[in-house]
Amino acid sequence: MRKRVLLKKLIKRVIKTEPAESPTAVVKPPEPGPEPEPEPEPEPEPIQDEQTEKIAKHFEKTRRAMLKYLADNGGTAHLKDMHDLSERRYFIAHRRFSDLMESLVDEKLIDFSQVKNEATITDTGRIYIE
Repeated sequence: MRKRVLLKKLIKRVIKTEPAESPTAVVKPPEPGPEPEPEPEPEPEPIQDEQTEKIAKHFEKTRRAMLKYLADNGGTAHLKDMHDLSERRYFIAHRRFSDLMESLVDEKLIDFSQVKNEATITDTGRIYIE
């Protein structure tokens, strides 16, 4: 009972009190603090380096396989046959196969005849695969 009386008195006080007037003063926003320093660039992940290394090893393995294929076939092979082998066995085709062949020509490991569309292994190429 006593609680009920106290509660009623409290409610009457709240109802009788006038609402507080809103302040007319403008509150300034807080001054901006110093800008945080930019985070340093993340180090390359070792997984990425490991994967890049695996890709390079596979590419080199395929280069050697193409040279060996030429040597085993009398030193000359049609580009289509080399492309088919590279695609089926080593999963290197299209643009990557072009990169592979260009690297072999640039290093003078093979000669390429555009007229016949054939690659011929050079003496340097034979030495390279030994």
